[in-house]
Amino acid sequence: MTELTITKAGSVQFPVVRRAAGIGWTPLTLQAAMHKRGGEARMLFRDEFGGKLDTFNSWMSAAALRQVIDGLTATLRKGVRRRRCRLSR
Repeated sequence: MTELTITKAGSVQFPVVRRAAGIGWTPLTLQAAMHKRGGEARMLFRDEFGGKLDTFNSWMSAAALRQVIDGLTATLRKGVRRRRCRLSR
C-alpha cells in the first residue's frame, strides 16, 4: 500500500504561490524571503508592509507605523505559538 503524505507546503503554499505568480506577483527564493523578513523567526516583510501601510495611512507618524507593525507581529507570533502548542498535544 502507498503512503499518502499531505504537507502544508504541497497542499496550500505551493498552489497559492503559483496562482500569485499567474497574476503577476514575483515569487521569491527562500533566501530572498528570509532576508526580507529579517530571519526565520519573523513573519512579515517589514519594508513591504510598512510601505503599504504608510501609503494607505499617510497621516500616521513613523512611530505609529512601527507600533502597528510591532503589534501585528506580536499577535501573529502568539497565534503561531498557540497552534504549535495545540498540535504538540
